[in-house]
Amino acid sequence: MLDFASTISQIPPVTKTILSLALLFKVLEALKLVSLFQFTCGRFEEMYYNWQYYRIFTCFLIFAPGITGIIDAYNVYHYSISLEKGKFQKHPENYILYFVIVLPLIIFAFWGMGFPYHLFSMGSCLGSCVMLTWVIQHPHDQVNFNFITIPAMYLPAARIAFAVLFGGKLAFFADIISMGTAYIYNCLETKSFGPLMLLFVANGSRTFSFYSRSSGIAVPSIFTRFFSNQIKNVQQKKNQKTNGKKSPITCEKEDSKGSSTQSAVYDTFVAPPTGATSTGGNSNW
Repeated sequence: MLDFASTISQIPPVTKTILSLALLFKVLEALKLVSLFQFTCGRFEEMYYNWQYYRIFTCFLIFAPGITGIIDAYNVYHYSISLEKGKFQKHPENYILYFVIVLPLIIFAFWGMGFPYHLFSMGSCLGSCVMLTWVIQHPHDQVNFNFITIPAMYLPAARIAFAVLFGGKLAFFADIISMGTAYIYNCLETKSFGPLMLLFVANGSRTFSFYSRSSGIAVPSIFTRFFSNQIKNVQQKKNQKTNGKKSPITCEKEDSKGSSTQSAVYDTFVAPPTGATSTGGNSNW
């Protein structure tokens, strides 16, 4: 039980929120307290007149029933954790902005191509877009796809081929659209044409990862201020638990003339040894 709790606590916050909400929706549906159709992306007319814009995002937290939905949820779990601990490490605001850009683009693409997105479990689309973003960052890693080990750069093609064989037309276009929107995000982030540019580059010495370097997308200041404060608070709590100490207290010292000198930081659990003296404004114990 302690191992399970430790595993849950190690999941990054954005990924934990996504999986927790998806599980909550499933539990509420199983208890017949809500219907999942309340969270699917309905027609634009319904969302507009009923102020249900949240459906643009909550529809991606609904996974298909059965083994297909379990696989899609695991893909989101696996690739999202890797992204949040790697590419978006210590910058959850960038990861949230990633979803704010990519997920509505998927919905608009479905709407523009005339596909019945309101009847489709969009959880698989969430898995496809985070998978492609992860592949761009780790093209040469070895991954298992249906018990076959392949280089990560071939994973998108393998997933699309699998969708063609077993998922039908809608599953095929869902993967294409989802990966396409994630690719567009990569182009905006790197200010390039993305990894596919290698197909048109004659110099073979250039590597795949050259085009995955991020120059960054400007994050709104409200995102940065909020999450930077949240990260500092969480980090302070972790340090307190690890060290078994309270937060340090900053004390101002005064010299003989009454003017303040350099401040010294004392820990609340540590007392200065007897006979300690202060010279020149610096604290020497």
